[in-house]
Amino acid sequence: MMDVFEKLLAGNNEVNHVVLDALKHQEVRNKLVAYSNPKYEVFNKTGELLHEQHDIARFRANTDVIDCCVLTNYQSQKDYENILSMMQKIGKILTH
Repeated sequence: MMDVFEKLLAGNNEVNHVVLDALKHQEVRNKLVAYSNPKYEVFNKTGELLHEQHDIARFRANTDVIDCCVLTNYQSQKDYENILSMMQKIGKILTH
């Protein structure tokens, strides 16, 4: 998954700019990018399936680039809450 994400963002053409713009303006930002350092420009795509949470993000500040992908599985509401908190902490740790 990360390989496809990195290749998608690696180019410098019109398609890549459209993709970056879409990822930059995602409405759901409550996982990896929720508490990231504002000095980073963020591009992410998050999703949910039955008992699964996932998010993939690129954090970019000048020449610094951090890519992160988290895929999880949960069985209870408590697990869901813990996973959400974990994803937020990961994004914060990576960018501070």
